[in-house]
Amino acid sequence: MAESSSSLDKNSLGFWELLFQSISHISPIGAMIANMTAIAAYAGRAMPMVFIFAAIAFGFLLIILVQFSQRVVSAGGFYGYVRAGLGARWGTRAGWLMVLTYWMVVNFSSLFAAGVLIPQTAAYFFGVHLPTWTWLPLMVGVQGVVWGMAYLGIKTSLRYSMTTMAVGVAVMATAAVAIVIHAGLANNPTLFFNVSALHGAVLSGVGVGIIFAMLSLGGASSAIYLAEETPTPRRTVTRALVWAFGLCAALFLLTAYALTVGWGPAHMATFATANLPGVVLTHRAAGALLAGLLVLFAFNATFTGQLAPANAVIRIVFAMARDQSMFPSRLAFVHPVRRSPSRAIAVLSGAGFAVSLTAGLVFGPFTGFAVLAISSTVAHFICHIMVAVSLPVYESRRAKMRVLAHLVPAAIGSALILTAFYLIMFPVKFPVEMGPIIVAAWWLIGEWRLRTVAPPPNVAQGMPQGTPS
Repeated sequence: MAESSSSLDKNSLGFWELLFQSISHISPIGAMIANMTAIAAYAGRAMPMVFIFAAIAFGFLLIILVQFSQRVVSAGGFYGYVRAGLGARWGTRAGWLMVLTYWMVVNFSSLFAAGVLIPQTAAYFFGVHLPTWTWLPLMVGVQGVVWGMAYLGIKTSLRYSMTTMAVGVAVMATAAVAIVIHAGLANNPTLFFNVSALHGAVLSGVGVGIIFAMLSLGGASSAIYLAEETPTPRRTVTRALVWAFGLCAALFLLTAYALTVGWGPAHMATFATANLPGVVLTHRAAGALLAGLLVLFAFNATFTGQLAPANAVIRIVFAMARDQSMFPSRLAFVHPVRRSPSRAIAVLSGAGFAVSLTAGLVFGPFTGFAVLAISSTVAHFICHIMVAVSLPVYESRRAKMRVLAHLVPAAIGSALILTAFYLIMFPVKFPVEMGPIIVAAWWLIGEWRLRTVAPPPNVAQGMPQGTPS
């Protein structure tokens, strides 16, 4: 086994693989079952409007990602973009936060599947009430499958995701349309602009809902981490980003509206406490077959929705280890047969089991899921702000900076994110605030690590080891 192997599988992926890397990371059907339940718990009948806000905010950020993807090619994604704009240390900070972002997706998704989805499915369809401790072995099993598939190689995992996710999205869209039709005269398009839901005590809950909605859409950026494995990265990554965001944003708007009008805006307080509310509505509207398919593909989404961020975080760790930045260079080893960064996978999987276990024991599976999800989203969108600042700086250095193309999207997107952050922090809502606290602790660990690691000359100059234009 050659120890010198540190190159990813070049030219092995095309547009469809990158598109479904992003769609799988977004995991629409998983978001319908998990994220929308959390959004309903905090934002109630404002859920459709929450997704409009999130789509607008992420749309401005997508403009920035598209432009950077056409200029810098790096398996490190945000790490490479920020490093190209703001230099080595800020790039390393971005990469460090993105490790937390995607790693936490695997951790909180497995916790939700093991502690919420599987027990509720067993109770709803089979009348079987699993013992409360069963989430422990189930979580270990779910994560074991995800990291195992990542080890088998990117092509194997993406082919599986492409096939199953395409059918799953069709099932979800059919279910949403069926619920809307079944609602009949109760349909009310003004739910998309339900300003009355934004007053008083629910305002902070709307902020939490926006964070979860942005979490749902944020996976669209996942294609950028496969840039070094496609023959035409600047064109292919851009197309994958735009198509994944457009398709999933439209699907989320439809589904959020369907669930709200189907359950009843006045009754959304009970949505999050019900067993599989989306499945219940589908069962009422279209029967047991479609409801069963929805559950089947929701189970599948627990794997594909974790596999995409797992592939992303593995490549961030690989890129940073290759650059001798934060992670030891031995983690840049690529398995000579599987062509996967096997040592990075071993470290991430082992630590991930410990994080999910701790969150589940301390908070319980659902609240633990919410805390880890908030930490992932906060870290992710701090990185988006860093990328937004990096683009004008990068273009100024090339004497190509334009106000409308570079400054305006950066300013608007960042302002919308900061507004959502403010809403989740004030007033204080424990344990939701544990999410930002986890991010702050991770940042401090990174600052300590930065003081002990001296980047090599090419990194210190702020140039990614990918391919800048």
